[in-house]
Amino acid sequence: MLLMDGLEFSETSYLIKTSNSESQKKIASSVFCDGDLIYTRSEKYNGHLNEAELFKKVRNYYDCSKSNLKALFKLSEMYANSRDLRLGCSRNTHARSYEASSI
Repeated sequence: MLLMDGLEFSETSYLIKTSNSESQKKIASSVFCDGDLIYTRSEKYNGHLNEAELFKKVRNYYDCSKSNLKALFKLSEMYANSRDLRLGCSRNTHARSYEASSI
């Protein structure tokens, strides 16, 4: 099973490719920039999935990878267009996030 899609950002082409290896019981998602592999992540899965469950798992992994890449692009664009390194976050919001993560 293979899912893939292209994205454009800042005049650069990216390709997200997600597939599964039934022999290794693993789903891998790779990102290519202008044809060069720049990132891969993978996750093992339970070998007892039926075809529909496996497709759903691969689709979810693919959607998550694509969503994460789009979020990275958005963050990069916000940073490039901002003179404020906090990207519009208030001090109070940052402090609350820090306190919550340190508990």
